[in-house]
Amino acid sequence: MASEARAGLAPVLGPIERSSEVKRRFVAVLVALAVASSAVATAQEVGSSSPDSPEALAPEAADSAWSGGLDTYLYLQQEGVVVMPIARVDRGSLHLEGRFQYEDLRTGSAWVGWTFELGDALRFAVTPMVGGVFGRTNGVAPGLRLSLVWKRLELSSESEYLVDLENAQDSFFYNWSELSWQALSWLRGGLAVQRMRVYQTGLALETGAFVGLSKGPVELSVYGFNLYGDARYAIFGLGLGF
Repeated sequence: MASEARAGLAPVLGPIERSSEVKRRFVAVLVALAVASSAVATAQEVGSSSPDSPEALAPEAADSAWSGGLDTYLYLQQEGVVVMPIARVDRGSLHLEGRFQYEDLRTGSAWVGWTFELGDALRFAVTPMVGGVFGRTNGVAPGLRLSLVWKRLELSSESEYLVDLENAQDSFFYNWSELSWQALSWLRGGLAVQRMRVYQTGLALETGAFVGLSKGPVELSVYGFNLYGDARYAIFGLGLGF
C-alpha cells in the first residue's frame, strides 16, 4: 500500500484530494500539544521558584510569552499545484510545529522540540525535535532546526528523517536549507537547497534562489528551483508572524 502511494507522488497530475479526517487529527494533535506545553511550563514556573524569590516576583517576559507564525507555500509545476501550510508556536525554549502535505500529499505531522541558543554577535540556535506523521503516510521522525546569524547574513536549515511505519523502504531524509542576506529591512534574498518527496523531479538534491519582501509581520517570498534544467518549478510563500 505504501509503495503504491509513493508511486503516485511523481506525476501529481489531476486535482489534489482533501481529507477531512486527516485535518481533524492534525488540529487535534496541535491543540493537545499546546495544552500539554502550557501545563508543563506552568508546573516548571511553580516548582522552580518560591513566592518570595526574585523569579516569582519578577518573571522574565521572554520565558512566558508566546510567539510563532503561519507559513503557507504554494508549489507550482506544469503538472499540478500543492499547498503546504506550516504552523509554529514558541513559548520560551519550547517549540511546537504542525505541517500539512510536507512529508506526503494528504499527510499531516505534529512536532515538539526544545531550543538552545548561544552567542551575541554571532548567534546560534539549535532545536532538536520529534514528530508524528499521519495520513497517507504514517510514521515517526526525529528532526532538527538550525540557525546561524551574523550581522545581515543568516544560514538556516530544517531536516528530518521519516521512519515509515508501513514500509521501511519508504523511509526518507528531508531537508530545507537557506543562505540569505538581509539587504534592506524589507528585502532579503539568497540561495536555497531542498530534498523533498511531495514533488519528485529525479534529482536527489534541488537548488534554487529566492527573494522575500516583508511589511511588518507579513512576508511574501518567491523561490525558483532547478532554474537551468527541464525540471524547474516555482514556489510562492506567504508568512505571518506574531
